[in-house]
Amino acid sequence: MSNWATAAACFGEDPELFHAGERDPGAIKQARDICNRCSVRTACLIAAYQEGDEHALRAGLTSRQRRSHLRKADGNVARAVANALEATPVVLREIYHLHAQPAGDGHVLWTDHRHVINVRGTPYTVTRLAWVALYGGEPIGSVQRACRVDMCVAQPCLTDRRMRDRAAAARKKASV
Repeated sequence: MSNWATAAACFGEDPELFHAGERDPGAIKQARDICNRCSVRTACLIAAYQEGDEHALRAGLTSRQRRSHLRKADGNVARAVANALEATPVVLREIYHLHAQPAGDGHVLWTDHRHVINVRGTPYTVTRLAWVALYGGEPIGSVQRACRVDMCVAQPCLTDRRMRDRAAAARKKASV
């Protein structure tokens, strides 16, 4: 069993509830209510695509709905998941992995010529895009590089305001 599966809201529920198909609207509603409060819906939906699950309700979506999202995303699973769950971090992770190349010295270089990328109507600087892709959430304040390598987007080299404030406080405390 996958690590995410034991954290799923449906863990311990009757599996038949999620295999009722589209023939039992009451079961679908009950299963969706469980899915909608789940913290691992993204992992569940990715697994449904990877496993080729044609029958179960997964992440609150029937197999027909999953196929529709995949078709609209031209077969791109990450985009289908992001669109189905409105999960922008999934799209940003995909963009990051497309354009970030390891440099071999611990740094990861951004290879795309754009410095700002619009995703779902929101502009992302390269460093903010990398932050959300790597940390899964928005930074506090602006994202800056902690290294001097131009276009580096490696996780250890990115800092947000909270990280910089903590580092400054630690330096101040150490100097006292």
